[in-house]
Amino acid sequence: MASRVSFRTGLVVLAAAALASLAFTPSNSQPAPDFGEPLAGLDAEELERFEEGLDEFSEVETPEQGLGPVFNDVSCGTCHLVPSVGGGSEILETRFGRTGDDGLFDSMPEFGGGLIQKNGIGIADLCEYLAEIVPGEATILADRRTTPLFGLGLVDATPDSTFYALATAQKFHPDGIKGVVSVVPRIATGRNAVGSSVGKPRSRRSSSSPAMPTSTRWV
Repeated sequence: MASRVSFRTGLVVLAAAALASLAFTPSNSQPAPDFGEPLAGLDAEELERFEEGLDEFSEVETPEQGLGPVFNDVSCGTCHLVPSVGGGSEILETRFGRTGDDGLFDSMPEFGGGLIQKNGIGIADLCEYLAEIVPGEATILADRRTTPLFGLGLVDATPDSTFYALATAQKFHPDGIKGVVSVVPRIATGRNAVGSSVGKPRSRRSSSSPAMPTSTRWV
């Protein structure tokens, strides 16, 4: 048991060290930022990028700006707000799916994917867009709390090789438990990269409204 704990602890420390090295420098004497605040030591360009991202994340959007046709809320910051913008909340999102014939999880993309969008933009042109409902064919249903997003920028800045190294090290542990590196397509580049749900064309806040039919959906 001690060996297992020490091995897991070592992996956690390695990952934490990799992230911390990106966030702080030896010359950084400023106090650590609070949740939702920019990292200390950013230059003018980096701080401007942070402010632009915060503004975009907090913006309340309309169908004319690309919201919809179905969505969970009108702004990212409406759900991700505790203890500050970018955080979590007790707001629940509904996930659904079923077990496929191959025994694997099926997110049922033919029904819009595994995330219920609980609002619709209403009447637009000849259609009326209503909130999604869980399809009757679904056999798996779960409510998930809104998760905080703090630190995901640091994870994104961590080299892919770090995560592959962690997964490789786990393969050699005698308990047989190992992680698998999640690789997903990046919309911005069209290339695969280490990630979770970031960049997937399925979203909490969709931007595929009739007003902007070719726009990219947000996560």
